[in-house]
Order: sequence, then C-alpha cells, then structure tokens
Amino acid sequence: MRSRRFFLYLAFAAGLAGCSSGDSGTTPPSQTAGDLTSKGWKAYSAKSYTTALSDFSQALALDNSYSDAYNGEGWSYARLGNPDSALTAFTAGRSRDAASADMRAGAAFVYNALKSYTLSLEQDTALLRISPSWKFSHDTAVNYLDLHLLAAENYFALENFTASLAEVQFLNPSFGNPDVNTIAGQILLAREIERLGTFI
Repeated sequence: MRSRRFFLYLAFAAGLAGCSSGDSGTTPPSQTAGDLTSKGWKAYSAKSYTTALSDFSQALALDNSYSDAYNGEGWSYARLGNPDSALTAFTAGRSRDAASADMRAGAAFVYNALKSYTLSLEQDTALLRISPSWKFSHDTAVNYLDLHLLAAENYFALENFTASLAEVQFLNPSFGNPDVNTIAGQILLAREIERLGTFI
C-alpha cells in the first residue's frame, strides 16, 4: 500500500475562528454549505485533514444534499486512515452525484484499502474508460497514473498476473516481459509494483 494514498495525519481541529466581540454586539456572518465546503478543501490542501473533515461535516449538517461535502468527507476520512467511514461518505455522495469522477476514484482507493479488490477494480477501470486522463480536482498530484497502479495492485491481488503486468508496462514500458506464470516472474512483478509506488 502506497504511503501517499492513505496518510495517517492525526492533527486536531482547532475549531472555527471568528467569535463575536462582546463590545460590538455583532455576530459572525452565517456560512452556507458551499462556504464550509470551500473552507474544508482549503484545509485539505494544507493537509489539515481533521479540520477539513469538521468543515465538511458542518456543511452536511446545513445541507445533506451537498454532494461535494460528501466528496470532501470521503477523501478526508481516507487520508485519516478510516476507509469504512470514507466509503460511507462516497456512497452517500454518489447517490446524489453519480457522475462524480473524484468520488468514483476515492471509492476505488478505499475498496482497495478494504481488500475488496474486485469492487476496487470495477470503479478503477470504469473511471479510466470514462476519463483516461483523470486528475483529482483538489490535488492534481493524484491522477490517472495512480489509477493504473491501483489496477496493477488489484489484478495482482486477484491473481490475474497478465493483466497486472500490462498495467505495469503501461507505467514503465521498459520493465520487460517476465513469465508471470512462474513464482519468479510474479516476484519480479510484485517488486516493480512496489517500486512504482514510490515514484507515482
């Protein structure tokens, strides 16, 4: 499992700023679900995943139909190493926005983390068909290359070594053509999947 995919950041949320002043008698302007979701993505980009999660959850408390807040919840839970909650968020979000490429990708990664390799592969390959040059809209360092590597991992776990090799060769055409019907070839393939995970 690549470390980049599911970081175990355990930062604590500091809470919302902007309390009212006792002297002025004014209150902070109310925030919409969109405002809170935007705030959440800013925290996510800063790798403050616990704070981001709090913002997304508050957005959904205001409007439980706001699909991008579910998207944010899912990715934040995944980054915090909680794939079960991430999957719940992605499932709820996709019931409201079935076309979301980002949530489909998130579900693919999470299913892999849960060792549901067939379900991960279904989401992964479907997204690559629909959007072969996909990039995560909130972190473009996560992109279609990660999906191909994920497919290689899923195929390997399902013992479809030929398909796994094809994904690896897509990522590294110079890898060669080991006999993956042998243990030695499978070991070479596994090592290359692991090596690619440190670069992609």
